[in-house]
Amino acid sequence: MPATILVLLCLVLAIPVMGLPEGNDRIRITQSLDWIADNYESAASENPGFYADTIFALASSPGYDDTVEQAAESLIASTGYYGNEAEVVPPALAKTVFALQLAGVDPTDVNGRDLLAELQETIVREGPDAGRIGAIDDVYASTFAIMAFAVAAIDEPMTVDWLVDQQCPSGAFSYNGTCEGDEEFFGVDPDSTVIAAHGLETRPEAANKALAWVADQQDPDTGGFAAYGTLNANSTGMGGLGMGLFDQEDAAASAIEFLVGLQFGADSEPQNRGGIPFQARDAQPDFFATVQAVLARVDEGLLDLVDSRIDQRHHFEDVDAEDVFAADIGWLHHVGVTQGCDPGDDQPVFCPDRALTRGEMAAFMNRALALPQGDGSEFTDIDDDHLFADDIVRVTAAGITLGCNPPSEFCPGETLTRGELATVLSSALDLTETAQHGFTDVADDAPYAEDVERLAAAGISSGCNPPDNTEFCPDREVSRQEVAALLHRVFR
Repeated sequence: MPATILVLLCLVLAIPVMGLPEGNDRIRITQSLDWIADNYESAASENPGFYADTIFALASSPGYDDTVEQAAESLIASTGYYGNEAEVVPPALAKTVFALQLAGVDPTDVNGRDLLAELQETIVREGPDAGRIGAIDDVYASTFAIMAFAVAAIDEPMTVDWLVDQQCPSGAFSYNGTCEGDEEFFGVDPDSTVIAAHGLETRPEAANKALAWVADQQDPDTGGFAAYGTLNANSTGMGGLGMGLFDQEDAAASAIEFLVGLQFGADSEPQNRGGIPFQARDAQPDFFATVQAVLARVDEGLLDLVDSRIDQRHHFEDVDAEDVFAADIGWLHHVGVTQGCDPGDDQPVFCPDRALTRGEMAAFMNRALALPQGDGSEFTDIDDDHLFADDIVRVTAAGITLGCNPPSEFCPGETLTRGELATVLSSALDLTETAQHGFTDVADDAPYAEDVERLAAAGISSGCNPPDNTEFCPDREVSRQEVAALLHRVFR
């Protein structure tokens, strides 16, 4: 392994769990992913369907390939859930097939079984229920089956016809396809309606009517969504997913903000941190609530995730999937902190080996921390139309940096050193405790010495000369990929 990578791994892997830093809302909602990864096995031991929900939750974010693979293997083994060759359980089978596709598993070759063909065999072919999946009305089963068929390029239009027939005049859906006035009507809800909209890709008029109904259900004060009168994380996660599918970015952001408000944070018990309860008054996180809540951050809808799954890592032309920092760079893009070093290019690039500039640092910190608006730049080298003008105003107003020659210059094009990064992180994370660092190349009177001590106390940084780590290399430039890895680990 190259020495530069060893240096960075020492910088990053020394970071302990420090709670949940106050990042932007998209970062904070993704902090629930680690809680899901830590808890899915115990949850799924009671309900194997949670293996599929784990895949839905984690497959859209870089860095969880191993967990997704393990969840898929466990799902395949759960034949008691979706059935055996003699008798399948159609709703569970539909959910299983789509989850496996999302995990990158071929459902036509699962321990000698063709689960996709078995799912096709559950379609009611004749009579008033033609197009339904299985023996009972189930909007979820039909939608998962429709998405699975779409991924496999199998044309089963009668399944979509059946789903359209279940839509109520308002545009909404209930889980069992009933509407007001039907004998078994229990009520329409955002959860069922958003799921159903995913199955209506070929019927845009019906899909838009469904999502318009969902948009009308969002609470204007909190951004949350309710089912049967109760604002809750499950419905808000699905509602936020629907708003992303409906290209209502502000509505989706409001839903995420509501969910972040429910999330167990740094002051919670360690086993609860990152988890989300069903509703605000609950004292413990709920697994199903958390896996549905995190879907609010998925902009493109579940069906498109099959094509784009983990492609966050492949978004940049100069970042290979096998690169050491691929998942970190993918995460940075996924949470909206970077669009690359040349975002206007048809084939975006990240420039991973290039040293991070002070202007780019300001942009990373502003986007990651969602800093408040400042009063304007007083730096002589920052015009109002500078690419990073707003970012620089915000980081200086927040006290994260004062510039390179305060108060007159910021030097946005100059590269950042490890010593300067120590100062930036110490300020950005509001570190106060200090500890002896033991680095031979950090003088006591160095301008960054106390910041290095704070990073040492927080466990954020080790040395630059492994395995001894007796030096900090404060004057060495920091690359863009190094900062991606560091921010990913800090905010996770």
